[in-house]
Amino acid sequence: MRAAIYNCPHAIDVGERPDPVIDAPTDAVVRVVLSCVCGSALWYYRGESPHDLGAIGHEFTGVVEQVGSEVRGIAKGDLVIAKGPPPGSSRTCRRNRTTSTTLRTRTRPWTNAALSSR
Repeated sequence: MRAAIYNCPHAIDVGERPDPVIDAPTDAVVRVVLSCVCGSALWYYRGESPHDLGAIGHEFTGVVEQVGSEVRGIAKGDLVIAKGPPPGSSRTCRRNRTTSTTLRTRTRPWTNAALSSR
């Protein structure tokens, strides 16, 4: 699959990553249809905030391709909107500052989605 790859400040490329698979019963694989750049990406792009090197991006619309056996509320073929990383994975969530995160509202239950852009 193709992915946006953060290399260092002012250097983001499109590169290849392994196709996602269902690793856990709560996983889903979503084929990305449209994506956008989140304002949070600008901080590390400009070198104003640290970020791990590697694949980036967390705001997109896509079609559910596969779901794990414990996934509820979405099914193969559903159009979904994802905004933000999975709950509990952001820095603000890990610091228990949940009022500073965008993860409070969802129109559908969130699952740990592996992203695909075939």
